[in-house]
Amino acid sequence: CTVLSKRAQLEIERVVEYMPNSADPSTLSFVRDESGGTRLWTFAGTRANRTIAKQLQLGAKLKRVDALSLDFENPFDPDQLDPSLTLSNLEFSPDEIEDCAKPIKFSQCLPESLVVEVIRMRQFEQAFDGVSFKLVEAH
Repeated sequence: CTVLSKRAQLEIERVVEYMPNSADPSTLSFVRDESGGTRLWTFAGTRANRTIAKQLQLGAKLKRVDALSLDFENPFDPDQLDPSLTLSNLEFSPDEIEDCAKPIKFSQCLPESLVVEVIRMRQFEQAFDGVSFKLVEAH
């Protein structure tokens, strides 16, 4: 028997209240909060969620990415989500490459194209595998 603290019980109740209830794997749910932000629930994993965040970066300001969801400060445009996007099509600015290459040992010795490939392989993952999805607002 596991005993949870009152604080832990409250946190679980809070999370369950905002977590969408969809058993359909082709459905992505989003929730709007009181401050105008949006949470997109994917349950896809951190690397796949980074790929989704990269697609939405032009139109939405990202607050946080984790294994379950993406939090945005503002609403995002679902039309920017492309299920057919492949990792090889992810583009990076010079600043992004420099920042993402910091943990790669000897990255300054590699050609930029190889550094970008390593970044894609280590930090991103195919998000949708070409599978179509529908986006629904959870309540």
